Amino acid sequence: MCKLEIQAEWLAKFQEKELTSIDAVLNLEPEKMEGCCLPCGVESFLLEGGDDVLCLKRQKKIPCSRIFKDLLQCKFPQTSTTRERKAVALLKSAGFIVPQIVAWGEKRCMGLPRAGVLFLQPPDGNTLPAFLASELDADARRQGIEKAEATLLAMHSMGFVWPDCRAENFLLLPDGEVGLVNLGSVKHHNTLSQEECQQQFEIFYGSLFG
Repeated sequence: MCKLEIQAEWLAKFQEKELTSIDAVLNLEPEKMEGCCLPCGVESFLLEGGDDVLCLKRQKKIPCSRIFKDLLQCKFPQTSTTRERKAVALLKSAGFIVPQIVAWGEKRCMGLPRAGVLFLQPPDGNTLPAFLASELDADARRQGIEKAEATLLAMHSMGFVWPDCRAENFLLLPDGEVGLVNLGSVKHHNTLSQEECQQQFEIFYGSLFG
C-alpha cells in the first residue's frame, strides 16, 4: 500500500495543499511546517490559515536490521506510525480521549513496510506540566495530577502498558477531562503485574518532579 488514506472530511484540505500521496508527505520540507511544538509529535503542520494544526509523524525508513529481527521472531514488521495508529484506535475503543486520526499510509517493498506517515489532530488542551505552571490554585494543581493518575490507573486496569507515560503526554482539557498523546509505545496485555504498574508510575512521577 502506497496510497495516503485521508478521512473524508479532511480530503479537500489535503488536496488544496497537494498532500494526497505518501511521497508528498515524506518529502515535505521543514519550512512548510509550523514552528510550534505539539505535545503529540516532533512535527506539526498547519492547514487553512491556522484553524487546524495537525501533528505529523513520519518514519522515512525502517532499518533492514529491524525488519530482519521481526521476521526472525515470526512477527510482521510495522512502521512506528502504524503502531501508533493502532494504539490510538484501541484506546479510543476503550473510552480514552486520544488524538483524531486524520490521514495515514505506508510505502511497501515486496509486501514489507519501508516507510510510514500519520497525521493526527490532538485534543485541545494543555500538557500537565504546562497546566501546573500556569495554575495558581493549589487545589486545582493537585486535582490535575490526580486526574492524570486516575487515567493511568484506568489504563492499567484494562491491561494497557504505556512506556512513554511521561507527564507531558497527559493533556488537561477545558472540560476537566484528560487526553492522551504520544501513544506509539502502548501495548495491551491480559494482565499487568504490580511491578509493571509501579514502573509506569515511576516514569510518570520522574517526568513530573524530576
